[in-house]
Amino acid sequence: MSYEKIEKAWREVSKRFNPEFKKRVPSLIDLKNLNISKVSENDERIVLMFTSFSEAVSDIEDVPRLKAAIKSWLSRFSTVRIRPTNNQSYTTELIGFDTMHLDEAVVKVFTRKGNKLTPALKCVGGPKHGQRTKDVATCMSPPSYARRTARKVSARKKGAISNKQKINKITNIVSRRRLKKANDRLRKARGGKF
Repeated sequence: MSYEKIEKAWREVSKRFNPEFKKRVPSLIDLKNLNISKVSENDERIVLMFTSFSEAVSDIEDVPRLKAAIKSWLSRFSTVRIRPTNNQSYTTELIGFDTMHLDEAVVKVFTRKGNKLTPALKCVGGPKHGQRTKDVATCMSPPSYARRTARKVSARKKGAISNKQKINKITNIVSRRRLKKANDRLRKARGGKF
């Protein structure tokens, strides 16, 4: 377990995901105003303390909401135990630390649009956890069931097309050559090797 990795991830989250937290905590000023420190650390667990909540929110009544949002983020990569604290600090105990999920909290992903790669971000919390987005503020918005259905339909269609191409490739030599040439053209257009 490494406190440095968590601190780095929190810095990235406080830079990028301010709008996402703002959805859950209306009076949030800035996540950067929160201080994170290590109380203790060993091979099995890390005890963290978040302080300066009065500087992070304009309404002190929103502190419990901010604590819940922080816990939700921490739960993505670890089992979280809360220790009794006041409104000025928040002490958490992390057990069963998963670095793979922590890295996901700071990763920048790319979405393909035509033949170009466009930078995007991956939601690491909220109803759209794991989805790619350009605006992190949409991560906390309710999921669109129409878009979810459309994604499922397109996934089914892609599966059917792929299976049909596979059968056609085996049975039809001319089709196989045509497919190979099409793939070669595509690789050349993308600047790949033959």
